[in-house]
Amino acid sequence: MANPENLKNGEPYRFKSGDQAAKAGAKGGVASGIAKRKKRDMADTIKLLMNMPVSANQKKLKEAMTRFGIPENEQTQRAASVFNMVLEVNKGNVQAFRALVDVEQREEDSRFRNKQFNYQKQRDREMAQAEAGQSSLADRIISAYAQHEEPEEPEEQEDKPGSSDAGAPGPEAATEDGGGDDEHSE
Repeated sequence: MANPENLKNGEPYRFKSGDQAAKAGAKGGVASGIAKRKKRDMADTIKLLMNMPVSANQKKLKEAMTRFGIPENEQTQRAASVFNMVLEVNKGNVQAFRALVDVEQREEDSRFRNKQFNYQKQRDREMAQAEAGQSSLADRIISAYAQHEEPEEPEEQEDKPGSSDAGAPGPEAATEDGGGDDEHSE
């Protein structure tokens, strides 16, 4: 059994009412929003700096990038970072190699997820159009089955014994030539 003294030690951390829980939740929400904004601002700053062109005072870097075939209009800090990592890989730096492979793998995974997402979105769109435009296959099958199961009303036969049309000609009626049986007619 739990020691009652241990249970008393946790009392300051328990919420007494719904109002206190709401206040604590609001504090957590505000803190979460602040952290998300900081993270977003950091990402925006990194994106801005990485897309800046390589400065003119980085002559050696610009010349090396040009020698390797990188056009001057594509010589950004991002391209320079990747270029320097490739140079490090060529020197045998395993960490630089792992970092490049990791970036490449993430890009490949991202492309795959985008293709998967687009396929699912297209499939959902087609399903919605099918539902809006016409009934589903299951509905058509149920409808056809229901029509098949409805019994058809039998037609009343006119030559039943005891019916009001007792004098109506039956199957033994005369043929077109006016006679009865072919054996007896001439």
